[in-house]
Formats: sequence, C-alpha cells, structure tokens
Amino acid sequence: MSYLDSFLATHWPSILTVVICFLTILTAFKILNIDFNPVVDKRINKIITVETFDSTPDVNAIHSKYHDQPDVLHDYCTTFSKKGCASAKYCVLTEDNKCVGGKKGKHGGPTYLDN
Repeated sequence: MSYLDSFLATHWPSILTVVICFLTILTAFKILNIDFNPVVDKRINKIITVETFDSTPDVNAIHSKYHDQPDVLHDYCTTFSKKGCASAKYCVLTEDNKCVGGKKGKHGGPTYLDN
C-alpha cells in the first residue's frame, strides 16, 4: 500500500489536471450539442409485400391424385401422425394406433394389400 500512497503523493497534480480536462471537454460537448453518433437516414427506400401461403397443406389432395393406387395411399398413411391420420379421409387408425390406408365411414376399413 505504501507504493500506491507514494505514487499518488508524487503524481496527484497530473492526475487532477487530466480529470479536470476530461470533465471540461465532456461539459463543452454537452453544452454545444456535439454528437459523434452517425446520422441515420430514416427514409423508406422500398416497400415489400410478402404473400403468405396456407401453413397446413390439404392432406386430402393426395387422395385426389392417387385415389386409384391404394398401395401409394397406404405408404402415405403410414407416415402420418394420429392427428394427420384422423384428418385424412383415405386413412384409418387401427386399434394398435397405426395409420394405414383405407376408407372411413359406415362401410369403411383398412385396405388389405397383397404382398
């Protein structure tokens, strides 16, 4: 601690001069409204319109394309979740919670494919 005391005792006039100069400069900048931040251009250059699409695709569009190919429909159905299987009219959720191709309704059921 003696080194710090001797340093401050020796150099206090220089330290005080630097502090007073900094405070004077800061006060002058504030009084004169000197600002070193760059000016930001706030004009609108271009307006862009973004069109959005429906976020949930129609799962029944697959049926209209592949209605005569039950094997393709079955392959699609096996990739669906429970919610997707319930919303697709060409998929049936079996008792063991597997989604397979088939028909819903009174006379519906899973489609049995020949191997």
